[in-house]
Amino acid sequence: MNIGQYSLGQRISGITATLEELSELEYQALPRTFRNEKIFHAEQINYLGLIWDSVLASVDEELYKISLMIDSTECTATERNSLYTLLPDLINQFGEPSEHKTDTSYIWDTNWGNIVYTQTKSRFYALYFTSNSVAHNPSASETFKTVSFPFLAKLRRAFFWNLVDYTEAETKRWLFLRAIEWNAWPTFISQPIVPVLLIFFPWWQIFLGVLLIDLIWMFVRFRYINFFLVELGVFFVKLKWPAAVLSSVYLLVEGKYVIAILSLLWPLLAAVVGIPGNIGKVELLLAKKIGFVDKEVEI
Repeated sequence: MNIGQYSLGQRISGITATLEELSELEYQALPRTFRNEKIFHAEQINYLGLIWDSVLASVDEELYKISLMIDSTECTATERNSLYTLLPDLINQFGEPSEHKTDTSYIWDTNWGNIVYTQTKSRFYALYFTSNSVAHNPSASETFKTVSFPFLAKLRRAFFWNLVDYTEAETKRWLFLRAIEWNAWPTFISQPIVPVLLIFFPWWQIFLGVLLIDLIWMFVRFRYINFFLVELGVFFVKLKWPAAVLSSVYLLVEGKYVIAILSLLWPLLAAVVGIPGNIGKVELLLAKKIGFVDKEVEI
């Protein structure tokens, strides 16, 4: 099956177009399905009158999946007209769908594999062409280790920001907020922790500890960014108010009124006690991590 300049079943070494394999960070967001699988960003292709972004997947260097995606907000008027006729064009080429889950999801089963058509958020259109030859590949008989833990795979997808699902303005806002948090990350994640620690330790020891960790963090924040921790922090900090309220109630019962007030207010105080830094620099590092800007861009 030929899709643009690519053919299912062809050898990756025989593709003349420029391919860029996913980074380890991207593989965490989009885990491999099979042993010896590689996933590549590929050049755009022209298919059914539209210019699509493409991602290729191979097992043992043999191309088994071609994924196409297009953002309708970036299309010309002519291309948008082609999008309106995309489903009829697919039906004309492959016949009636074998499976019709919703008005935005269709599947065609063929003698060489299947085709999946989806539309998300009324702006993104995607086509997936998958060869059934992968079922006969010895490497495909043993799935990649991440697939053995479906919950972890779902967790990774939940934690990782996906450019496909958000507008440019939403992504810029996400970058700005995550940069603020990473800039003073120890203090940021201390919001649900400090109120609990105030029950067991003197307040000055806890604050001194946070300050020392923040001082060490000054030498880390611009040199290293762990994308999983960036997103995990957002979810973890949601515990701040339950932790603060319950800890303050306990401290009130114990008669430690000043500490109880401190425990209750810590989620607010944490926003201002972190050591300041260059938020723009962190924002740029994050933008490079998710592929929002070119890796060569500098402030």
